[in-house]
Amino acid sequence: MASNSIHSSPSYSFSLDNTNELHLKRYIETRKNQEILGGLIGDIKGKTKKGLEFAIKSFLPFPNMAQDKRNFGDLSSLWFEILEEWRLYNYPKLKFIGFLHSHPNNSSRLSVQDNSFAVSLRERYGTMLFIIIGENVTLRCYLFKNETPIIITGNCSYYKCLLR
Repeated sequence: MASNSIHSSPSYSFSLDNTNELHLKRYIETRKNQEILGGLIGDIKGKTKKGLEFAIKSFLPFPNMAQDKRNFGDLSSLWFEILEEWRLYNYPKLKFIGFLHSHPNNSSRLSVQDNSFAVSLRERYGTMLFIIIGENVTLRCYLFKNETPIIITGNCSYYKCLLR
């Protein structure tokens, strides 16, 4: 007997609580013309009504070592070790789930460099979020699970989450 069940693809979302969103807002406002980058620590909540949810609990900014702060310099592999030690010390039950990055003078779309960096993170750590905040405080969240990134939505009040 053939099964008539329909298999739908899972949906994904991210959450950022109000406290972390406010801290992030203040951090970005103090660096309006600088590109920022940092690690996201959190948890992946299992199946909910909305599907799989990436719950962001903390953000660890990395210093921008570039001469021109409107761009981000090369990221040392040492920062991944620092991120992991910081996570283990402060949030041992949580995991590294992605990166947040800004484009202060550009859109929140993935650049070629962003895509390449996110793919390398996925290969090293598994499924990754890659959040980009662009000019005019717009935000896009990309999920790197397979070869093609998926745009997902989240529960932000300050940031305008874009779907395209």
